[in-house]
Amino acid sequence: MTETSASSPSAPIVATAGRYYRNARYIMVAAVLAFAIYFAYDGWRGYPELNRKIAENNAAIDRTQALPQPTDADRAHLDVLNKRKIELGKDKTPTDIALQKALALSLPLLALGYLAFVIRRSRGEIRLENDTLTVPGHPPVQLSAITSVNNSAWKKKGIVYVAYSVDGRAGTITLDDFVYQQKPIDDIYEILARRFGVWQEAVAEPS
Repeated sequence: MTETSASSPSAPIVATAGRYYRNARYIMVAAVLAFAIYFAYDGWRGYPELNRKIAENNAAIDRTQALPQPTDADRAHLDVLNKRKIELGKDKTPTDIALQKALALSLPLLALGYLAFVIRRSRGEIRLENDTLTVPGHPPVQLSAITSVNNSAWKKKGIVYVAYSVDGRAGTITLDDFVYQQKPIDDIYEILARRFGVWQEAVAEPS
């Protein structure tokens, strides 16, 4: 973007939610919900079924060991039962089962709460048009109402903080080129940075 176009954009600059930002978090939410289903299965079916199998196997071992005159077939069957006992492992305690159920019930709430946060954080659009910056959650801000542009986190995080005062109300806008589309946010930042004297051209590292 040239300095002329940066100071006076000929068309509105509009940034909607960043696609990667949202898609990555949709995947995270889906993964958490998948874990919730897994825990629900263990809590209501998997663990109780395992305990039932362990109890049946232990009862069979006790019956076989109690035989007064075990045959070779009985001894072989006992070996099979003992191997199965090792394979089944320890039975699950009521605490284990309760924990699985608690996770199954709480994780969906956590996932949906996080999803709501993500959607709200990247809702709507950020627009710069006719020297007016419009950002969800803030009043329309004329560039003349901006009091400072803090770009200390821009190089590392792509975040700039824009302080303003409108009708006696002070506020700070966060422009994040990860949460919203990168190119439009970068263009808006360049306009603000040039206007407020904090723009720095990229300098190539010496070879």
